Amino acid sequence: MRFGYIRVSSEEQNLQRQVEAMEAAGIPMDKVFSDKKSGKDMEREALKQLLSTVREGDCIHVVDITRLGRNSKDIVTLIDDLDKKGITIISIKEGVNTSTPTGKLIITIIGALSEMERANIRERQREGIEIAKREGRFNGRPRKPMEDFDNVYKQYMNNQISMDQALKLLECGRATFYRRAQQYKDNKILDFL
Repeated sequence: MRFGYIRVSSEEQNLQRQVEAMEAAGIPMDKVFSDKKSGKDMEREALKQLLSTVREGDCIHVVDITRLGRNSKDIVTLIDDLDKKGITIISIKEGVNTSTPTGKLIITIIGALSEMERANIRERQREGIEIAKREGRFNGRPRKPMEDFDNVYKQYMNNQISMDQALKLLECGRATFYRRAQQYKDNKILDFL
């Protein structure tokens, strides 16, 4: 049987490009597993479901090899595990599959090059941030606007709403809420009131 695996790194990202590639490859959408989670680790729900579904002789299609993982070690380990079970991986973009020694080599090289490029991007980003800090142009991530913080904070302090309700109303995390509450108490910032 032929299966597909598609992945984006976050909920905000769109799977449509990969869905269209799977449809073009003739993979039925009921056989496509999708994750909206970073590839930095292999703990992804749809990937686990896919791996428990495939059997010897099956084939897994991916749009590109980096959808399987973010580092070459994870990709190679996954390919080796599937190869031992008689399962082939086909990368649509690169046009290679793991049923041949050449395909395995090419996929391993592509995974290593992708990992190196991500490391280079992070390095360039870090260097750019350092330069911007030296020049006084970098102040970190922009503060999330919370127009209703004053009202929500007062309701929370008066036990009218729970912490979870406050976080939901403000659409923020607990750490952000506590940081803003401390700034509010210290009267250091008033621009969000």
